[in-house]
Amino acid sequence: MKVLVVSEGKHEISTPSYPLDITAALPTLTTRLLKRELEITSKKVSSNEVKSHRIPGKGGGYTKRALAWIRYADRNGFEALVLVVDQDGDTEREAQLHHAHADDRLKFPRAIGVAVKQFDAWMLTDEKALTKVLGVQVNRQSDPENNANPKQTCRGLLDQCNDELSQTEMYARVAQEVDLDLLKGRCPRGFAAFAQRVEALPCD
Repeated sequence: MKVLVVSEGKHEISTPSYPLDITAALPTLTTRLLKRELEITSKKVSSNEVKSHRIPGKGGGYTKRALAWIRYADRNGFEALVLVVDQDGDTEREAQLHHAHADDRLKFPRAIGVAVKQFDAWMLTDEKALTKVLGVQVNRQSDPENNANPKQTCRGLLDQCNDELSQTEMYARVAQEVDLDLLKGRCPRGFAAFAQRVEALPCD
């Protein structure tokens, strides 16, 4: 199954200039949710590649950009689109992306998610996974979706680690280890809603 994974930066999808010996965090979570091998291509949501795929009409900026990525995926031989961006406290952005997911002008399979407040919050849900990845004891973190700066919290945990992990690699390894049911339960507004959409993608 050929899947296009679109997100904001290297912590989610890595970049060609930052090779890893393991799959980046968002592709890993997608693969684990679908429970099958995937042929994944990753793109940054801000890429100008989608300019020529925009759909005329009304809609907020993120609605139009997400719809353009749906059309891009459809026109370039993919079988599904997975797109995740940070909410960053912007409820309008959240509404725009939910609108794009529900838009029925394009019938192409998609799972569009909004991380509350940031993708980094998803990395803070499972202290056992963090303890294993970082090699130091990590206590249960406070409500991830109410964390004002989860990226900084992750950075602080990483600073306690004696290993020379980058933050991108930390996220990639946590994505491999995190208990998905726990992640759904602790990030109900962001990850659980996204996971439900991924799991509903047709896999035939």
